[in-house]
Amino acid sequence: MLNWFYQLHPVTRAIIGFITVILLGGFLLWQPISTPGPEHLSFTDAIFTATSAVCVTGLIVVDTNEDLSHFGQLVVLLLIQIGGLGIILASAFLILGLRHTISLKYRRSVQQNFINWPIKKVKKALFRAFLVIFAIEVIGAGLLTYAFSEKHDFFTALWHGVFHSISAVCNAGFSLNSDSLIQWADNPLVIVTVGLLIIAGGIGFLVLAEIFSYNKVSQKLSIHTKTMLAGSGILIVTGFIAFMILEPNWTYLDYLFQSITPRTAGFNSIDLSKWSSASHLILMVFMFIGAGAGSTAGGIKITTAWVVIANMISRIRYHRHTHIFKRRLHWKQINHALVLLFIGIMIIFIITFTLTITENAGFKEILFEVFSALGTVGLSLGITSELSFLGRWIVIITMFLGRLGPLTFALIIISPNQECYTYPEEKVLIG
Repeated sequence: MLNWFYQLHPVTRAIIGFITVILLGGFLLWQPISTPGPEHLSFTDAIFTATSAVCVTGLIVVDTNEDLSHFGQLVVLLLIQIGGLGIILASAFLILGLRHTISLKYRRSVQQNFINWPIKKVKKALFRAFLVIFAIEVIGAGLLTYAFSEKHDFFTALWHGVFHSISAVCNAGFSLNSDSLIQWADNPLVIVTVGLLIIAGGIGFLVLAEIFSYNKVSQKLSIHTKTMLAGSGILIVTGFIAFMILEPNWTYLDYLFQSITPRTAGFNSIDLSKWSSASHLILMVFMFIGAGAGSTAGGIKITTAWVVIANMISRIRYHRHTHIFKRRLHWKQINHALVLLFIGIMIIFIITFTLTITENAGFKEILFEVFSALGTVGLSLGITSELSFLGRWIVIITMFLGRLGPLTFALIIISPNQECYTYPEEKVLIG
């Protein structure tokens, strides 16, 4: 009965799977049981919320705490968990194939571009990664429950702890507080715990699996893991220093947290509208880069940005090859990174241009919203709930592209099918 599904292209399966979950979640959120009062959400708001949850974005048009019942909040939480871990399941299906319908040549192509692990070890690595991530969610829930018990009774604190732990690990940014984490900005346990959970979810499941299985004597960390760890550290330190210089009236804890969360998490411990345009620009760059490939994060990914920068430096120095950590990169990976960068910029231009026509908002606020939606971040300068009917559907599409777009385009451009002809070579003037 489902043979037609197994015969579809792997990318098509992933897209159908995510759309199905979004529609099911939107239908549940559309029901009166999902709201505390007799009225239900509009269909557009229900789909918007479901898309934001499944795509682990965090942009909201309704208050999760005030406008959703406990059932509605539970639906959102389940959608976040499915969306966060679903991309890894999708990657696993793409790598391993459902019922072995993907050719070995195609599987190797995907494996080499996404996980850098031997094919025989993929199943074991994925199983270990899921165990690690669930363990992290449990530990995070325990710590946050303890912290939230300062203002709530035990059961409320437990619910808030579980919700925020899963939301943080999945880099979703949904919160049961109307002001996100602003009211907890002075509580180091909350801010540091959420920050570490965001890093754990954004660094990549397979990176976590490799770290936890690392043997110093017999094993070396892969170049992917080294790039992710170094890139994450550089971005956090750079953001911390930049925000400390640009925004002198805030605390070190604020600088640290806002250096972590814009790379697709979406929580905020301060009112971002009070920050300068220079800081907003840095946040947009962070949202565009995102975190790790094969993680709960969005964006073009740290590894993509690193490859593009490394290639640029190599070209400036007239080097024949591009190197990272004393390893030469294949020209195909460099091309993939450049294509993903261009596609991301092109989507941002098209969506921003469209929203400037449909929405009555400032250019900076619209651009920030587009970066947030495409990077599946969830930060906003306050225009999400003011979007028009058309604007909301445009942002829905943007969030969906941000979640599946890079993976989809990458799989298209790494197709093992090769052209069997070439044209005569000629040069054009550059620059």
